[in-house]
Amino acid sequence: PPPPLAVATDADLLRALDARPLAAWRSELDAVDTRAGRALEEAAARLQEKDGPGGPPTTAVEVRRGTLADEAEVRDWLREQEEKLLAAVRKGPVIVR
Repeated sequence: PPPPLAVATDADLLRALDARPLAAWRSELDAVDTRAGRALEEAAARLQEKDGPGGPPTTAVEVRRGTLADEAEVRDWLREQEEKLLAAVRKGPVIVR
């Protein structure tokens, strides 16, 4: 676990912010999503081990990220992701990334 931050006073907060560049704080925040995803995958693997061999494997599926400009693009994106997820879930449990 990361060391606790001393931010009880304005002076403490300023010291904590000055001790690390802003980009480093962003990196820490971005890492939370990655760590959470890994934790989900690990939990799924442990549940599968607990349930015994022979059960369907858990699959991680990446959804396409991007900017959708109108309703037609939203519908196309939904169809694309639906096809991908349905194909994966037919093989077993799915973790969506």
